[in-house]
Amino acid sequence: MILALKERLRRLQRQSHTTANKQAALVNRLDQIALRCAGRPISDRRSAEEILGYNATSLSL
Repeated sequence: MILALKERLRRLQRQSHTTANKQAALVNRLDQIALRCAGRPISDRRSAEEILGYNATSLSL
């Protein structure tokens, strides 16, 4: 029984390391995408409110 628990613990630890590595890789990839997007020129100079269609009274047009 103890051997089975030790083996299960080892498997869970390996999975945890694999999951952590995958999460770190995903975070890194998302950071790369964010930096690339932030570096692009702004093509639409309207404010967020104008794009969403809100006027001075905060009512949708």
